[in-house]
Amino acid sequence: MALASVQPTRAAHRQSISSPIEVSLAGEGGQRPVSPPRRRRPSRRRRFLGQVYGDPFAAARPGDAARN
Repeated sequence: MALASVQPTRAAHRQSISSPIEVSLAGEGGQRPVSPPRRRRPSRRRRFLGQVYGDPFAAARPGDAARN
């Protein structure tokens, strides 16, 4: 009998998430908060090597020139 009492609530929850936007936001059951992708800072060693050899893509990334 306990299982029969659980079933309606689960069905109602399934119908409340109907639009695809809500589904994509909820993800897998909604236990994982959506966070923007973070850019990893280059390690000190890699920044040193970049200064030694020069960055061939420095002109393509204006943000890096402003940061260094």
